[in-house]
Amino acid sequence: MIFKSICSGLASVCFGMFFNSPKKSYYGNFITGTIGMLSFYVAMYLVNTKFIALIISSLIIGFISEILAKVTKYPATVYLISGLLPQVPGLAIFKTMQGIAMQNFDGVFRNGLDAIVSSTALALGIVISTIFSRSINRARKEGIKIPLKYRHNRKQRKR
Repeated sequence: MIFKSICSGLASVCFGMFFNSPKKSYYGNFITGTIGMLSFYVAMYLVNTKFIALIISSLIIGFISEILAKVTKYPATVYLISGLLPQVPGLAIFKTMQGIAMQNFDGVFRNGLDAIVSSTALALGIVISTIFSRSINRARKEGIKIPLKYRHNRKQRKR
C-alpha cells in the first residue's frame, strides 16, 4: 500500500514534467499523488466502496492542491491534475474500447460503467473541494459578518 502510494507520487511528478509544470512544483506533485493514493487505499479499506473511496481521495487531493497553491503561488490545477491522473480508470477505459472493437458487449457494459462511475466520483470530489475552498476565500475577503440582531444586542450590553 505504501509502496504503491510512493509509486503514484512518482507518477504524479512524471505527469508534472510531461505537462511542463514549474520545477519547484515537483515536490507538491509528489505530495498530492502520494497522499491521494494513500487516502484512496485507506478509504477503500474502511468503506469498501470504490465510488466513495474515490470521492474521499479526490477531496483530499483538492484540499492539498488548494493549500499548495496558496503556499507556492502557483495555480491549484498544477497540483490537482498531476495528483489525480494516477487514479483515472485508464484500464477500464481501454477494456471498454477493446470490447467495442472485438464486439464483446458484456465486457463493454461492465468496464464502461466502472469507468463512468470512477470518473464521476473524481469529478464530484474536485467540485466539492473547489466550492468549499472558494467559499472560505470569499468569507476571508469579505470578513465574517454578524447578523443585525446580534449587533443590536451587543450594542445594548455595552451601554
